[in-house]
Amino acid sequence: MRLLEPQTVILNIALCGDWASRDFQKRCLNEITPRVKAFNGSECTAVSGGFFDPNYELDCCMNFVYDRDGLYNADALLKNAFFNITSLKAGLEGDEDGLKYFKHEQ
Repeated sequence: MRLLEPQTVILNIALCGDWASRDFQKRCLNEITPRVKAFNGSECTAVSGGFFDPNYELDCCMNFVYDRDGLYNADALLKNAFFNITSLKAGLEGDEDGLKYFKHEQ
C-alpha cells in the first residue's frame, strides 16, 4: 500500500478580498503616497467580497494592485514579489478551529 500519492497544490494568490482588503487597509494604506483612491476618485474602503462584491471598485487593495494611473509603483513591487512557504495545512472549513481535516480511508 502506498501512503503518499502524487499531489497538486493550487495557491490562489489573489491579493485582495475578505481578509487581505481589511489587512491592507489597516497595515499598508498609511504608508502609500500618494493616498490610494477608489476607481471613481473618492475615498477607498475595504470591500469584503472582492470582485464578487458590487462595490469592488471602492476597495483600497484592488485599486492599489490595479494602479490604473501608475501612481503607486505597484507593477514594480509585484514584479519582485515572492512567497516563502514553510508549511501547508490542507483541510476543509467546518470544525472548531475553522478546518475539517481530510481523513485517509482505506
